[in-house]
Amino acid sequence: TPARSSEDISRELAKKIARHVEEALPRLVPRALEPGVMPRETQLREAGATFPSPVYEKWFKNYHRQNPAVTLSYFAVGSEAGVRSLLNGEVNFAASDSPVALQELAPSQESNYLMFPAVIGAVVPIVNLPKTSPDLQLTPQSLVGIYSGQIKKWNDPAIRQSNRGVHLPDLDIQVIHRSDGSGASHAFTDFLSQTDSIGTRASA
Repeated sequence: TPARSSEDISRELAKKIARHVEEALPRLVPRALEPGVMPRETQLREAGATFPSPVYEKWFKNYHRQNPAVTLSYFAVGSEAGVRSLLNGEVNFAASDSPVALQELAPSQESNYLMFPAVIGAVVPIVNLPKTSPDLQLTPQSLVGIYSGQIKKWNDPAIRQSNRGVHLPDLDIQVIHRSDGSGASHAFTDFLSQTDSIGTRASA
């Protein structure tokens, strides 16, 4: 994590990531990095989370321009599928939005892998509600109520309270979510769980 006083967080993060990758490369292509050995074309395969995929693809293209002997391919198949591919030896790197994915899937192998943060982002719920203000506000407590099934209608008092003056229809809320193992889903459900526990303690 960059220092709070950092003036350029993205640059500091890039340096940290590059250092971690530099430390890991000798394990993957040791002969190509030995002094006096002419580097051959190296193919590295990565798979995992869809969330950071655009960033990784951009980074890998830029890296390939400066190092044509190394080609990196990223397959956005989801966090769980990416980690499983890594455990099966099908890829060299895996990406997951869940910091505990490897621990949950293969706790005995966790020490065999180097893990480090690469991308910072946010998970945002999307609302499809025609003829309603695009500035619809959903508090953390409202989101907990929606995903726990306690809030079932768009005109529920909890939603109306944070959207005064906004027309909210008397329609059922239909929740849509991913069914596969997803790090982004883990991050969102972890947020809901922590919000719910804070609310429970506050009302006790």
